[in-house]
Amino acid sequence: MMNIIHIEGIILGMRESNEPNKYYTQRYRHTKSFNELTKRLPPELLYSEMIKLSESFYK
Repeated sequence: MMNIIHIEGIILGMRESNEPNKYYTQRYRHTKSFNELTKRLPPELLYSEMIKLSESFYK
């Protein structure tokens, strides 16, 4: 979960910079990592999936 939050912050920071095209390659790489981590699930489904995985880990 922390990796997802961290990468999302990086992407948003690059997007909001004064020179968004300067970071295009880095933003693409981080967006690709973000999509791999989240499997492009909406936040609600991703959170539910994380809870299920966490519960199965501790059983």
